[in-house]
Amino acid sequence: MLASSRAFGNLFSGERLYSNEKILEIGTGSGYLTAIFSRLSRKVYTLEKFKTLYVLANNNFKKFRNNLVAYSQKVVKRFEDVLNNPAAHSVGRFDPKDPNVATGMTGAPACGDVMKLQLKLDHEERIVDVKFKTYGCGSAIASSTMFVDMLKGKTIEEAKLIKDKDIATALELPAIKLHCSVLAEDSIRQAIKDWEQKTIHRKHNYYK
Repeated sequence: MLASSRAFGNLFSGERLYSNEKILEIGTGSGYLTAIFSRLSRKVYTLEKFKTLYVLANNNFKKFRNNLVAYSQKVVKRFEDVLNNPAAHSVGRFDPKDPNVATGMTGAPACGDVMKLQLKLDHEERIVDVKFKTYGCGSAIASSTMFVDMLKGKTIEEAKLIKDKDIATALELPAIKLHCSVLAEDSIRQAIKDWEQKTIHRKHNYYK
């Protein structure tokens, strides 16, 4: 299988991964997605044209020689599930103009991860559905699916209580990937902020 890191990161690929396959990855980057591929297939060949990224990935491969990146089985399973069936795991979008939808988007320039979270709420401010799109490594995508599970059925006030450490603990994230759970919490905060701003706007129009 020919694999593009960007395609998998954006969840636009419809390919399925099987444990007996060989993968050619174009664009190694930091090497973390390569590590995920290595857990899901028989062998991974990866190419990187930029010397700085090649050096970074090579150092990471040496550092994690025995297991590349110590991803937990929970992270690997969630990542694989999303790749195999994105729609079934809340990958997608709502209309941002919908008055019952709140949108939060955040990114981490240091690693290139970007998360977009959308909440659909009812008249009691309870989250009835969640959608996300994430560009990033396996831990970032797994963190996104985890906040989907944590958010559904919660009120806005209950959602405010969800912290990055809750996500990190649930996924057993390695220390080097804790920024993914921080990013997940921040996307929740941004979505809540968007909802509160919409609420203020609605009340302002109501009392005009």
